Amino acid sequence: MKTTESAKYLNVLLNLMGLMLILGLFGFFGLILHMGTTEGVGDFIFILVGLLNWAGTMAMLVMLKRVVGTIIFSRNPFVEENIIRFKRLAYIFFALAILDVFRGFMVLLDVVEGPYRAGFLVSIFMGCVILVLADVFKFAIEIKNDNDLTV
Repeated sequence: MKTTESAKYLNVLLNLMGLMLILGLFGFFGLILHMGTTEGVGDFIFILVGLLNWAGTMAMLVMLKRVVGTIIFSRNPFVEENIIRFKRLAYIFFALAILDVFRGFMVLLDVVEGPYRAGFLVSIFMGCVILVLADVFKFAIEIKNDNDLTV
């Protein structure tokens, strides 16, 4: 079976996103250095939340690259490792939602400056969609295994 063109384009897009994430980290460090000294808990929370968001996004990007790699190189995305990757992706989305709720409380308590946003709802929704996708992959693997046993 031939590798689809969309998988190749997705791989290139994920590579570009990885480059943007790395450049964004340098920009974030530049912002921290431009801040001068951290004054109080608010600046510390701003830095911590930013770094945790970056780490979660980078972990999701690496997992997606590995899923796309199973499509491009092994030409079989229906493997147990992808189910584990999808579940981890969902858990990272849930963790980022909790982090966003924490940041929202800090904004409401005037500890951190910035607008309050309800982005955590999108993260929770995406986590749920990805968990469903993991179950669909699990079901597809079971069907594939049963089909491989029949002649």
